Amino acid sequence: MNTFLKLALLLQVTLAVGQDLDIFDQDRNNGTCVSYGLCEHLEGASFPCYYNGVAKGVNTTFLEDLKNFCPELTSAAEETLTCCDQDQFSRMKNQMTLTTRLFASCPTCVRNIRNFWCHLTCSPDQSTFVNATVMQNVTTGNVSSQVVEHFMAYVAPDFAAMFYNSCKNVLYQADNEKGMDIACNTLTNEPCTPLKWFNLMGQAPVGTHTETYTFNLDSSSPSANMTPLAYPQLKCTDTYSKTTCVCTDCVDDVKSCQQSLWPSFSTCDGQRCIRLEVTAPNASSSDDTPVEDMLFSGVFQLDILQKFYWLQGNITGYIVRDSSGNPMTYDDVCTRNHSIDNNTCQMDSVLSYFGNSLKNLEKKLKDETGFTDFYDYHNHLVTCTKNYPNVEFDVEGKMPCTTNGLFANPFKVMIGFNMVTFANVTRLVMEFPVENNNMLASMWGRDTMLFIQRYSMPAGLQVAITKGQDFLAGNQTTLSPASSIIPHTEAPEGLLGFSKGGLIAFIITMCFLLAISIAINLVVCARFKKAQLMNEDEHKPILN
Repeated sequence: MNTFLKLALLLQVTLAVGQDLDIFDQDRNNGTCVSYGLCEHLEGASFPCYYNGVAKGVNTTFLEDLKNFCPELTSAAEETLTCCDQDQFSRMKNQMTLTTRLFASCPTCVRNIRNFWCHLTCSPDQSTFVNATVMQNVTTGNVSSQVVEHFMAYVAPDFAAMFYNSCKNVLYQADNEKGMDIACNTLTNEPCTPLKWFNLMGQAPVGTHTETYTFNLDSSSPSANMTPLAYPQLKCTDTYSKTTCVCTDCVDDVKSCQQSLWPSFSTCDGQRCIRLEVTAPNASSSDDTPVEDMLFSGVFQLDILQKFYWLQGNITGYIVRDSSGNPMTYDDVCTRNHSIDNNTCQMDSVLSYFGNSLKNLEKKLKDETGFTDFYDYHNHLVTCTKNYPNVEFDVEGKMPCTTNGLFANPFKVMIGFNMVTFANVTRLVMEFPVENNNMLASMWGRDTMLFIQRYSMPAGLQVAITKGQDFLAGNQTTLSPASSIIPHTEAPEGLLGFSKGGLIAFIITMCFLLAISIAINLVVCARFKKAQLMNEDEHKPILN
C-alpha cells in the first residue's frame, strides 16, 4: 500500500463526538440552514458560522462553480439558494481531494461522494437533516460569533447502503488495493461497513483544525423534527458524464457491467487506451545535476524530455475526422478525471509533473551570483515524486507537481522507478485513455494508431506501442479523409512549431517584411532608371 497515503490517513484528527441534543431553537423547515459561511476560531482556524436562517442566493461566479462541482444543487428555473458561501464551498472542495483520489477510477463513485458533501455543506434544506451539536462562542476584536465545531447528520439507511456499495469495490490503482479497505483500515482492521466509512469521512482532513461530523444511519431512532437525507444516486455500473467505471470496480453487478462495455480491448485502469513506452538507448546516465547524490538515467536528458514532449503534443493535437467530416482531437474523446473537475483529461506521463508545459520543464533557477543553476527539472522531479501524492505545488521550484490537480503515479509513468534513485528508470510511459462505449473514441484511436505507426520518431527515441492495437482490429488500415496533424501550442526555441496565434503573427510579419522589400526594390529600380536616362542625355550629340 502507498506509504504516503496510509500515513496521511492515519494522521486524521480524531473524531469529536457531541451529544445529539437539539438544544438550539433551530428552524427545521425546508429552505433553512444551521450554518453559513466561515468564522475565525482559535489560532486562526476557521469553522462554520452558526446560522439559524433562510438559505441565501449566489452571485454569478459562485453559480458557475456550483454548476461545475455541485450541479444537482443548481436550478435553471428559479434562483439557486445555498447554506454555504463561496469560501466555505471552496474549502469543502479542497478537503475532498484525498478521499476522491482513492476512488478516482470510478466516476459514478466520485460523483456520489461529491454530491453527498455538496448536500451536507450547501443544501438549502440543510436544517432538515443536519444538527449542530457542539458550538463555541468566539470573540475576535469587537466581533462575537458562534462557530459550530461538530455536527450530527441523519442519513437514510437505504441511501447510505447504496452510496457505500457504489464505492466499496473500487481499486486504488497506485496500490491495487480497494480504496474502501485503505480508508477503513485506518480506524481498525475489522471489515468496513457503511457506518464506519461515513464516520471516517466525518473526521477532520489531514493537518486541519476544523469541524467534524457524526452520522446517524439508524432510521429507528430519528431525532425530533429531522428528516434523514435521501435523494437519487447512481449505481456503480451507471454511466456518468459519458464514462463508466471499470468492471472490476463493480463486482457486485459485473455481468451487466461487462455487457455495457466493449467486449475485448486493452485498457489503462479499465479505460480503452493507447499506451507508449519510450526509451533512449544511446543516452548516458548523468549525476551532473543540481541534485546532490542523485543519479539520473539517460531518459532524463533534457533533449530527450523535449522530444518526449513534442511526441505527446503531436498525438494529443492530431486531428481526426468523423464520418461527417467534423474534426476532433484527443480532448474530445479523452477520459475525464472526476475527482478533480470535469475538464481534465486523465492522460498520464512524466510531463504531468510539469503541468504538461515545456516552459516549466526548461525552467532553471539561478543562485545569488546569477551564473549557477541551483534548481531545475531534476530537483522538481525529486520533490514531486518524493512527496507523492501529497504535494500539488513545488514551493521552491515555483511550479505545480500536477496538471490541473491531477497527479501522475511515478511507478506507473517511469518504468524502474524507486524512491532512492532515478538511475534505474529505463522507459518513460505516456497513456491516452479514452471514453468506453464511444464510437468517436474508437475512430480517434484507430486513426491515431495508424498515425503513430507512420510517425517519423525523433532521433534518439525508440517508441513501443504496448496498448492500443485493438483499435485497428476489424477496421480499415488507412487514415480517414483529411486527418491531419497540428503543431503543439508551445514551440521549443529553434523549431518551426507555432500555436495558431503564433503562426498568424509569423505570416503577418513575413508579409510585412516582403512588402518592405518590394518597396525598397521599386525605389532602387526607379532611381537606377532615372540615373540611366540622365547619363544618356549627357552623351547625346548636339544637332545644328
